[in-house]
Amino acid sequence: MASNPPFPNAAPFPRPVQKVTRNHKLVWDESVDPNWNVASYELLIGTKEGGPYHTILQARLIRKITLKELKIDPGIYYVVVRACDNIGGHSANSKELSFELVEEEIQAPDNFRILL
Repeated sequence: MASNPPFPNAAPFPRPVQKVTRNHKLVWDESVDPNWNVASYELLIGTKEGGPYHTILQARLIRKITLKELKIDPGIYYVVVRACDNIGGHSANSKELSFELVEEEIQAPDNFRILL
């Protein structure tokens, strides 16, 4: 199983948790490794910093999604993304992003960016 090297820009723990609503989007950059044939991306989510995570979305070359589309309950979440090839291989996880999904209206960034 092929694997990309770890992500070089991983942030140290702990990180602040940003409050967001269901209308906010998760957005990630395309994998740029020329030796990696990306067929899809997996979005993995967990409720504990550092994992464990479970796959909540696997999509062919889609790189953004609203939190409404994930159909998750309010709470604190930790997410990572990884690139997948056609033969079952996947890259290392991106750096982790944390957020708190809330029901009330708040001011928050339009998108969160997860770098691959």
